[in-house]
Amino acid sequence: MKVYNLKIQNKIFKVAVAQEEDDLVKGVSGLTKLGPDKGMLFIFPEKIRMSMTMKDTSFALDFLFIDENWIVQEYGTRAGGGDNITPVNSYSMVLELPMGTIDNLGISEKTQLEPSQELITQYKGVQMFKCGGKFERVGEKIYKIADGGTIPIKGKMQLLDKNGNVALNIDAGARIFSREHTAELLRLKVAGNTTAIAQLMLEILDKQDNQKQEYVSSN
Repeated sequence: MKVYNLKIQNKIFKVAVAQEEDDLVKGVSGLTKLGPDKGMLFIFPEKIRMSMTMKDTSFALDFLFIDENWIVQEYGTRAGGGDNITPVNSYSMVLELPMGTIDNLGISEKTQLEPSQELITQYKGVQMFKCGGKFERVGEKIYKIADGGTIPIKGKMQLLDKNGNVALNIDAGARIFSREHTAELLRLKVAGNTTAIAQLMLEILDKQDNQKQEYVSSN
């Protein structure tokens, strides 16, 4: 899990984000401690009234239940060894911190947290795509980056796959062939008919040059 900066009462915490299903279930269970100025943030794709269990956790934790504006709405402390904590209302974020953090920093209801821009992007990405993963922001748009996927480049047009991942960055003026035309060009290449390939490409380019433009870049 990647670590992000989160400022709490003018103190910077290094926060690991649990957003994949396995990490949401496991949490900090199995660890021997949660170090000072460290935390784990759980991001759920929907607001839920979750019960945070301390199963397989041998140390106490502070819990902050946070709304979409990064404001603490509920909080509490639980010892390890199977104890759990359940908020009154539903939230999409829960932050686990070392026991004593709430008292030491004077955290209470309505305490405003200050996440880094990267952390905000992760939260908004989970809410937008309704799943965990790696997210990148370009301007005002957030993209989900698949493993081995492509990071969007500002100033270029992005082609997205069916899951909303960036498949390709395209320069201005680049030509795009339809699926049908691409299949036909490949068939002609396999057949070794270079004359037909050249003729078809000229026909496609001529059609593109003369057709009415449907989309305009916002850049």
